[in-house]
Amino acid sequence: MSASAPTTSASTSQPWTCIPLTTTAQRAPGGLVLHVSGELDLDSAPTLESAATAHLGALPSVLTLDLSRIAFIDCAGLAALLRISVHASYSRTALLLGPISPSVARLIALTGDPFHT
Repeated sequence: MSASAPTTSASTSQPWTCIPLTTTAQRAPGGLVLHVSGELDLDSAPTLESAATAHLGALPSVLTLDLSRIAFIDCAGLAALLRISVHASYSRTALLLGPISPSVARLIALTGDPFHT
């Protein structure tokens, strides 16, 4: 009796790829909008924090994070958003989240909306 080689389907043979995080800033009345896209996780959270911190250094009255193009977010991404919120508070900048993707909305809902006081 000969053993046959295991088979794999096409979907399992493809390597998993992540979507890199990118940020783009845009001036808006009264402040700045930071458009964020990709995956917000342990690897990419520092990228977002660095971008947000750099823009908070200019002391805008409002910083809006457009998270509508976030494909994935984990607890490290949420922690980064919370740290950005604290930094914005110290800078006396209002931080607004929105629009947000379904992934971000789900994680915020699961955590009891830590951004709403």
